[in-house]
Amino acid sequence: PATAMWQKEIPKTHLKVIKGEAQILSENRSNIRHAYIINVKEKSYLKENTYYFPGWELKIDGIIKEPIGGAHTYPEKMFTIVKSEIKKHLNKLKLMDPQERIEKRINKFCSMGVYVEKPMALSYKECLEMVEFCEQMNVPLFVAYYRRALPRFLKIKSLIEDGAIGEVRCVNTRLRQKPNEKDLSQPENWRTNPSIAGCGYFCDMGSHMIDILQFILG
Repeated sequence: PATAMWQKEIPKTHLKVIKGEAQILSENRSNIRHAYIINVKEKSYLKENTYYFPGWELKIDGIIKEPIGGAHTYPEKMFTIVKSEIKKHLNKLKLMDPQERIEKRINKFCSMGVYVEKPMALSYKECLEMVEFCEQMNVPLFVAYYRRALPRFLKIKSLIEDGAIGEVRCVNTRLRQKPNEKDLSQPENWRTNPSIAGCGYFCDMGSHMIDILQFILG
């Protein structure tokens, strides 16, 4: 069970063992998911220091058994076991097509809100389906246009809104990028694969320019 504990001071660590015997082997944190690999030797209590978000849930995905004698005694064996488990899950992902992976990711994290990379989807129809799904689940849907929160772009927006350069009547923007070695030599480069990336670099990078112009100019 998970219980909220309010803090008076900013904690120095993300996760702490407060009772029992457990070793935190790794952590992987994003704005929508905090994942840890923990070697638990007996019943233990852990405290994760994070902001409180209504609707967050605590889930244990799986238990990885340590070698007889303990992971601390045979770290190389433990490494091999963990590596094998990771490869097993990666192999399952490889059997899915890209769109299936996206759908499974959305379904898994729908209770937390959905944060997707751009392009949002491969077609307008798929975008509408994602919006409809999130509306039905009553969760927010975000696309990774992070430039809206960068200080330099917020400064530009405030200057324009304050009339520092007068009324904006025309915008001319250009994006140029030479093909790199991966573009020319590796056909499996996802950025240039229409079945995965849609319209390629334009959707991946050019869409940032379109979005920031919409954000700044309305």
